[in-house]
Amino acid sequence: MTVQGISEGDGGMRWDVLAPDALREAAAAHAIEPGVGRTVQILDGRIVGADEQALRLLHMTWDELTGVTSTDGRWQACASDGTEVPGDQHPAMVSLRTREPVHGVVMGVAAPTEDGLGTFVWLEIDADPLTARDGALLGVMARFRDVGETPVGRRATQSVIRSYRRAAHEAAAQGERFRVMVEASSDVILEAGGEGVIAWASPSIRDVLGFAPDDVVGHPVVDLVHQLDRASAQERVDAVITGVEASGRDELRMRTVDGAPLWMSAAWRMLTGTTGESYGVLVSLRDVHADVERREALAHMAHHDGLTGLLNRDSAYAWLRAELQAAHEQGRHVGVLYLDVDRFKEVNDTHGHGVGDKVLASVGDCLTAAVREEDMVARAGGDEFIVALRAVPDSGAVERRAQAVLDNVRALSLVEASDVRVSIGLALDDGSSDVDALVERADSALYRAKRAGRDRFSW
Repeated sequence: MTVQGISEGDGGMRWDVLAPDALREAAAAHAIEPGVGRTVQILDGRIVGADEQALRLLHMTWDELTGVTSTDGRWQACASDGTEVPGDQHPAMVSLRTREPVHGVVMGVAAPTEDGLGTFVWLEIDADPLTARDGALLGVMARFRDVGETPVGRRATQSVIRSYRRAAHEAAAQGERFRVMVEASSDVILEAGGEGVIAWASPSIRDVLGFAPDDVVGHPVVDLVHQLDRASAQERVDAVITGVEASGRDELRMRTVDGAPLWMSAAWRMLTGTTGESYGVLVSLRDVHADVERREALAHMAHHDGLTGLLNRDSAYAWLRAELQAAHEQGRHVGVLYLDVDRFKEVNDTHGHGVGDKVLASVGDCLTAAVREEDMVARAGGDEFIVALRAVPDSGAVERRAQAVLDNVRALSLVEASDVRVSIGLALDDGSSDVDALVERADSALYRAKRAGRDRFSW
């Protein structure tokens, strides 16, 4: 609610009901000046008083102006050099904060009218604190006049024009630098809109993934992700676009033009407008396929034997521990075959270590072919191997697997070393989770097989 009490006594000011009498009295002490508009703000910054000249200068109605503060985000103000002036730095707000006069400030102002357009005007502003008779701060009066057609205003306009020209030149230069960097970079850069649909793709996508930039525009960015990683990529895009995550980084498999997976490092960043709202996502993709393959190779080497490609001893024991625990919980049994190559030292001494390595690799292949996919085969070291059989019903099932191993090895036909044979020790878990004890029983059985004449299995 407003009161339009315009009279000779209050100097033509129009007051809101929030304005106390003491504030009106303090404002009346300031003389009226031709062509100068006046506004009065209370301690929280809200405008509660204005004269007709202020409304004309700001091109606002009384209803548009009353209750507005200088910190209202709809005010647009700049200094005479073109730099933005935030609301808390407007002269009236500075005067309220410091209780000191602020005079002679030239500022370009576009007021927040209802049509959202406003009218820009150069104003020279004086702000003075308004106090009660006892010195208590009541508010602030701002007095301002249009200086757009004065030398001061013209210089300010020229300064702003020069500033905008410099900004435009710098923006053009930055755009050119960005274009050169993008075209020279091997990284793939994608810009997608609010629905995750690609709006722009860098030229490097042709060299890296095989697609022409225009071919991917208009398609969802996740269409470029290999199906193995597409679901997780969609979650990331959704999180960034909705603002749940402002940025993120993943390694995922992208899809080349022929459908092959290519490991890439993906950096995701939310794109925001001037008011902070999200309008899309920027994706930067870097080829890390060789790095991932090296890491996977190193990880494989840490758990596998380099000669045979089978699990190494440590990995075999870890597998057995986990399987024994699961077997006991589910009422199953685990069978173990512990074997070595008969007279392997003679093979090395007679034919050399190269032939010996070939024999070991061939025996490893025989073991893998003799067991099921869910079973485990490992090289324990030297010419010794471990086979673990998952979920065997009885000792007969273990013996049948052992016989299949003997048959496969006997069928080996190596030019350099004929008559390759193995001896096998068997063990079936007794309900204990002690891996060492289980393997030791199979190892003891191996030596019984050797003493019995080799090329056989024994319990």
